[in-house]
Amino acid sequence: MGFFSNLLKDLLYEHIDYNRNLDYAMMKVIYLIAFGAIWIIIFLLSIILLRLLNYFIQKKVQSHSIKKISFWLTLILLDMLVFLISIISIIIPSLFYGIDRISLGLCLLFTLSLALIFFYLSMSQAKHFLKGKPTAPTSYLRMPSELPDKNKSNRKKTKIWIVISGFLFVYLSCAIPLALENLCFASWAPMGFDFFGHLISTKLYREAILDPICPPGPPCHVYATLSGDASTSFFLNIHTSIDTPEVNILYDTKEHYETFHSLRYNSPSTYWAFDFEWTGARNVHTAHINDLIPDTMYYFEIYYKGQLQYSNMYKTLPAPDHQKNIILAVGGDVGSNEIAQKMTGNLEALDPDVIIIGGDGAYDNGMRSCYYNYDSFLNMFESLNKKLNKIVPIILGIGNHELGIHSMSNVNVEISDSKGPLYFLFFPQHLANENASGSITDIPSPGNRRTYFSQILRNTLHTALDSGYISSFNGTQSDWLRNISDKYSALPKFAHYHAPTICSCYLKDDTPDYQINLAYESWSSIFEENYFEAAFENHFHLFKKSFPIRDKKVDSEGVLYLGEGKWGAYGNHCLDYPEVVNQTGLIEVASDQFHIWILNLTATSWEYYPINENGEVFYNKTSKTYF
Repeated sequence: MGFFSNLLKDLLYEHIDYNRNLDYAMMKVIYLIAFGAIWIIIFLLSIILLRLLNYFIQKKVQSHSIKKISFWLTLILLDMLVFLISIISIIIPSLFYGIDRISLGLCLLFTLSLALIFFYLSMSQAKHFLKGKPTAPTSYLRMPSELPDKNKSNRKKTKIWIVISGFLFVYLSCAIPLALENLCFASWAPMGFDFFGHLISTKLYREAILDPICPPGPPCHVYATLSGDASTSFFLNIHTSIDTPEVNILYDTKEHYETFHSLRYNSPSTYWAFDFEWTGARNVHTAHINDLIPDTMYYFEIYYKGQLQYSNMYKTLPAPDHQKNIILAVGGDVGSNEIAQKMTGNLEALDPDVIIIGGDGAYDNGMRSCYYNYDSFLNMFESLNKKLNKIVPIILGIGNHELGIHSMSNVNVEISDSKGPLYFLFFPQHLANENASGSITDIPSPGNRRTYFSQILRNTLHTALDSGYISSFNGTQSDWLRNISDKYSALPKFAHYHAPTICSCYLKDDTPDYQINLAYESWSSIFEENYFEAAFENHFHLFKKSFPIRDKKVDSEGVLYLGEGKWGAYGNHCLDYPEVVNQTGLIEVASDQFHIWILNLTATSWEYYPINENGEVFYNKTSKTYF
């Protein structure tokens, strides 16, 4: 059967011009019909088998040589056979294409319904048999010549109904998994069918709507992430068509390029293939560009296939001992809807040096099939880069919608170099650890990328933490946080993560007590011991500012908790319930307001304030000297 399936694929759609999406979608429909026809043949063969068994039983009944126990065994055998054929006709298509839980549920529901109908019809024959009437137990499948004249009309209708049901069952058992293949179930997505606030798309739908996102030609995405010290290095990430295995990156200072019109430096890169659907397939190239001069504008060019494909600029941050200030834009729960795009566009006037997102960036829910969410998300920031005429680096923390799981869910997430989740494939954000041979490789493979890491921004330490999605709050992660805080004890410190530890409002069903307590015990004690300036929290889709907190009390020497993630995500988790707002008394303000926190960091102090969807400051600007 695998041979025939592959043959059909080759004949029907492997050699189609992928730029003609409507034609492709029509050919996929033809493929559905052809593939369903194969299973109709299988079903008809199973009917023939059942009729042969029925004929044998009919002869036994007519000769009065069949016993009740034999009858029941045969009856059970036939019903089990029907059910088995039903299950097989679901499982085998899934082996070729994969099947998701929704498809499986629908198919099983339909299968069980049909199996129950067969069972009911067979039981009706059992009733006649037990009353002493020598009718065959499976007469609903008997040959017309074997039926009594007075019942032929009714039984003929029954047989027609069974044939129609069988046809629908067999076809739908194949068509439903194919039609719902590679389901994407995401929030704040750029396209899809609305389903109770979520947008759903399938492979068939995407193939009809989308052009290839990364076709041959210039890169479809170029963006920067950070590798540790933002004054001397960064990761350059480049998405190209799947047929581009190598890229060549030349770079130099802007001053040198404008003076001599040459580029002295070349950076090697490595790539990982994301070969998933022809609309989303791409190679993800990453280059670690280091040994740069602080506070310097660089010009770079990307070459492949013998020609220049892309050029842009990137500016390194000032070194810790420089006097120049830097601007950070900090938030979370972004998406790529209209409000998120407006909020991001407002950053043009501020010209930020770094953008920090504390989780729930693209809202792909850890599903490869939601790759276009990341494309829309990256397009939004690349549009900002185009206006600024430079690439602004992004720090992206992990949230529940990067994986599609809740905090402390104890789900074992498999991280693959080629399959993702895409958060790991698209966002290198720390250098590789020493490998088994003792050598250091700059760029970690996606499967070896951590969900907690740190960056040096000017003279400040910024730690991105994992709110219990992949790494536990305590143990390895909290030990790392303590060690990195000790290592940079002289630097002012900030933390960024997704789920709040100091909540503006609190619903136990959403964030259990044990989660909040464990997070506070694991992290906040380290924040307080090491005099962190602030912790940026997200997840609740609210605007929040706490009082300075130490040991769960208001203290002028305490840590500020700012948040709570409403860059583009609508709704809020709990402000609609006044009785649960600010239960601790530690919150200065909480409101249902879209916002991005802006940080202005100097050598000795920092200023922070929120802006709204109109780019306006809507709450107090506050300046604070570092501890």
